[in-house]
Parts: sequence; structure tokens; C-alpha cells
Amino acid sequence: MDNDTAADAGVAAAAAADAVSAPPTPVRPPPGVTVRPFRVTPLAAAAADTAAVTALFRAGMESVAAESPRHGGLDAEAAATLTAALGRFVERVVAGDLENIPEKYMLGGKGGADGKDPTSSSSPSSTDGRRGYFFLAVDAVSGEPLGCVGGKPPAVPNAPPTEGEDGGGENGDGGGNVNDGNGGSGAAAEGAESPAADDTVSAGQGGDEGAAIPPRPLSVELVRMAVAPSARRRGVGRALITALHTAAAADGIYRSHLSTFSVMVPAMRLYAAAGYRVVAMRDIARLYQTLNIPGSVVWMEMATGAGGGGEDVPKESSRDGK
Repeated sequence: MDNDTAADAGVAAAAAADAVSAPPTPVRPPPGVTVRPFRVTPLAAAAADTAAVTALFRAGMESVAAESPRHGGLDAEAAATLTAALGRFVERVVAGDLENIPEKYMLGGKGGADGKDPTSSSSPSSTDGRRGYFFLAVDAVSGEPLGCVGGKPPAVPNAPPTEGEDGGGENGDGGGNVNDGNGGSGAAAEGAESPAADDTVSAGQGGDEGAAIPPRPLSVELVRMAVAPSARRRGVGRALITALHTAAAADGIYRSHLSTFSVMVPAMRLYAAAGYRVVAMRDIARLYQTLNIPGSVVWMEMATGAGGGGEDVPKESSRDGK
């Protein structure tokens, strides 16, 4: 893998070692912690949860900026580049995603939380009205927010861009699915949020001549993972992931995917421990011309339970572009 850091190889190996035929045992919330859905109503509760998620997300990104240079071996210039990109990313996410979580994540199910037609131009057309998910972990006694995680309405994941192809993001700076894991870091690239996945391919459209690749099963995208510094190493991150997987499974969705940066080593370890495995890696500098930092954009996915086609994950050798 060209220009990948030593952390890339170590994380990929750890993730591969954690790939098993059955998902890990679900994790219950640790003592003193309650995991609950984002409150859509009443409006005061929704506003309080919005403020809590925003604060958790901002704190998480501050941790990413502070910790990534140490974990990823970034020099001062690369660290400054990443910090500036994360700052722009945070403002875009807060304004374009977190300020209206019920609608953006379609927490009300078909029609969205506000009753809008999910097939309208303002709603995701690929989800056919499927709902998304958002959870908070709070202190069971004080109610203090400890962490959060979102799940976009299930859809068929897109394939990651190839090296040399524009990875997207405003001015090519990256952004999109940033996940602050239990160790306090995790990020991905806007326009490259999904793990590698193949749509149906028939003869003349790529793949082996005369062969057809079945459509990929629906998958929920894990996003906006954040854990408060005071709550780390208490199992909050794993409990949030379990809550997301359990809710998706109740809707018949048995796969999950995410994307992150390889320099976000603690988050990568959290995802690998939860059962996610690396399915593709792309050199950051080759995807984003203005992000001249070492490491890779990493796509991960997992089968979260039986019944959703999760057992037929394709081999990665033809998809990692390395």
C-alpha cells in the first residue's frame, strides 16, 4: 500500500483478525449508563438533545485534532492541515446535519419526523422511506450526556473512489462521516463515506464476462460517533454501537458500514473490537489534493446478525485498489 503509515498495516491486521462468521456478543450499557434514542418530542427535549449531540461532536473533533498527530505520526505541518480541515468539517456538519437530526435521520420513519414525503427532493430517494437512527448515552443518575451515535437510513453502500479520483468534500478538504470512537478519535472523508460495495454488474458493465454480481444488501451507515472524555474506557462506545445494530436488526437490516481515517487509531480499534473489518483503503493525499497528510481513508463493514445476507461478504483483493 503506497505511502501508508505503519499504523495502517497494524490496524488493518487487527481488523482482519477480528473478522468472524458471527458478530460479537452484544454489549450491554455499563453500570450507571443508559442508552436511549434521540428525543424527537417534545420540542424542548429535542432541543436539549440537539445541544448535547453538538457539544459531544465538537469535543470529539477537538480530541481528534489533538490526538491524531501522536497516533498517526503527523509532523507539525500535516497536523495543522488536518486541524484546519476538521474545523471546516465541524461547522458544515453542525449546520447541515446536527441542527435538524429528526429530519436528517428520518427518525419518524416513513415520511420523516416532520411528516414530509420521503420521496421528495429534500429527502433521501434511495432509502424508500426507511427510517434512520440516533442514540445518546447518558449518566443514569444525573442525565449527563456521555456519548452519541447516528445511523443513516439504510441503503446500498456506494463504492469508494479510486485513487486519482476526486474524493469530494468542499475544496477537497475532506469531511463527511467523522466518528469519534471510545478512544476519542475517528474521521472519514466527505464524498467517500461508504465502504466498498458492488452494485449489480452484468456482462459488458465490468466484472467477469457473462457474470452477474447480486445486489448488495441494505446497510446502515454508522456516523457521528462521539464519547465524552470523562466516559472513555467505560464501554460507552461499544454500547452505542450495539444499540444502533439492535435497532437496525429490528427493521430487518443486518449490515453496517462506516468510513474513517487510519490516523484515528483509537476509533479504528473500537470498530475492530465491535466486529467491523477493513474492506478498502485509499491514500488520503491521492484522494484529497489539499490534505497532504500520511495515511489512508479506510472503509469498514460488518454483518450484525443473521438474515440480511451478511455472511456473503465478498473478498477484498479486487476492491482495495492496492
